[in-house]
Amino acid sequence: MPPGRNDPCSCGSGRKFKHCCGKTPADAPVAKAPTPDAARDAHAHYLLGQALEDQGLLERAAESFGRATALDPKFADAHNDLGQVLLRLGRTDAAIASCQRALAVRP
Repeated sequence: MPPGRNDPCSCGSGRKFKHCCGKTPADAPVAKAPTPDAARDAHAHYLLGQALEDQGLLERAAESFGRATALDPKFADAHNDLGQVLLRLGRTDAAIASCQRALAVRP
């Protein structure tokens, strides 16, 4: 069952579902380009997420991919990998939302 709009988001970002994976494209703000530090930090969280996923630590991988997407909302690979991990965790609705964001960023 998907989380309620005011429940914590299942992607591990720490935000409410309605402000994270529960956003519809009309709700989503226009993403600004990340600062160089944020882009670097997003890439570091993305690489950490990949390593955690390789080790089978899916919850922690989802948290890292979620941090990467929070730091750089236009990081399509991070959205896609988050969706794949969420699908493996059985969080289908959040996985679909994450993959849709990846496609919106990079069709």
